[in-house]
Amino acid sequence: MMKTKLFILFFCLTFLSFSQEKDPWTTDELMKTDELLQKLENENVNLIHIGFEDVIPNSINAGPGMEKESLKNLREILKDVDKEEEVILYCGCCPMDVCPNIRPAFDLAKNLGYKNLKLLDIPISIKADWIDYGYPTK
Repeated sequence: MMKTKLFILFFCLTFLSFSQEKDPWTTDELMKTDELLQKLENENVNLIHIGFEDVIPNSINAGPGMEKESLKNLREILKDVDKEEEVILYCGCCPMDVCPNIRPAFDLAKNLGYKNLKLLDIPISIKADWIDYGYPTK
């Protein structure tokens, strides 16, 4: 577990330069965690995990968005999803401003033409912004 945390911290620090770049999403494309919680209780969602620790129920794990193989997995997952349907991506390995996974995955999905694309707003981490609230986990 400690090695995993160190690995995640290393990548977060390595990709600190991402915070200098313009994010590929708009504020309208961010989804609050409580909104996702309601959706999970009331409807089927296209929820795709693009990080290291897949914890939210009913999500499909594509793998870390910074890896080519994971982006290939994401492309494969999305091929059967209508481009008009809502697609929600999430990571939560570290603060969003330095996360190495969300930008490549969001860019890919956007470039594939998904019109109702959302990114789960996890500003600190999946633990602080989901688990610590007592929201359901796998």
